[in-house]
Amino acid sequence: MPATRWIPSLKGVPKGSSPLPEGFKEWDLWLGPAADRPFHETYAPVTWRDFWDFGLGALGDFGCHDMDAATWAFNLSAPESVQIFPSGYSDKDITPYGEIGYYHFKEKGKQ
Repeated sequence: MPATRWIPSLKGVPKGSSPLPEGFKEWDLWLGPAADRPFHETYAPVTWRDFWDFGLGALGDFGCHDMDAATWAFNLSAPESVQIFPSGYSDKDITPYGEIGYYHFKEKGKQ
């Protein structure tokens, strides 16, 4: 199964705020260099990955893991070119539902 966004129905940044979870006292530090905003349960614990301010979508989140086996099995180095196309809804705040990627590798011996 391909990696997808954690919240498939996400269509924008959450409105309003939620109480901080127990033990989560440093929201401003968690935000780091991202714009200040109120805490909302939609951001945590793992769904922060669906927002460009915090993550890189499914490909940036799990791509390295999903492609490991093929990379090792075929002894691949860096590709000559990469084309990535968003799949599903995305906007300036929300990462795409998924991505379709084409990786082009230089011929190597019989590979």
